[in-house]
Amino acid sequence: MIVTVQAQGDTMMIGTIGQNTTTMDAGGFNWTLLTVVGAAVLLVVIAIAMMLNRTSRQKRDLSERATRELYREEERAHRDEGDGVP
Repeated sequence: MIVTVQAQGDTMMIGTIGQNTTTMDAGGFNWTLLTVVGAAVLLVVIAIAMMLNRTSRQKRDLSERATRELYREEERAHRDEGDGVP
C-alpha cells in the first residue's frame, strides 16, 4: 500500500495508488499556524511597548516631588483666602 499526497491549493489529496483519492482540508493547519504566529507577534508587540513606556525611577520621583510641591503651594494660597464661613 503506497500513499500519495498532492497539494492543490488549500486541499491535500490523500489516497493509495490505484484507488479513488479522498480530499483532506488543510484549513485546520492554517488556523493553527495563524493562531500560534498571531499570539507570538502579539507578545512581541506588548513586550516592545512595555520597554518603550518604562520611565526611570529618578524621573518618576522628581515628578511626584514637583506635584506634591504644587499641591502644597495651592493649599497655602487657598488657606489664606477666607470665604467667610466659620
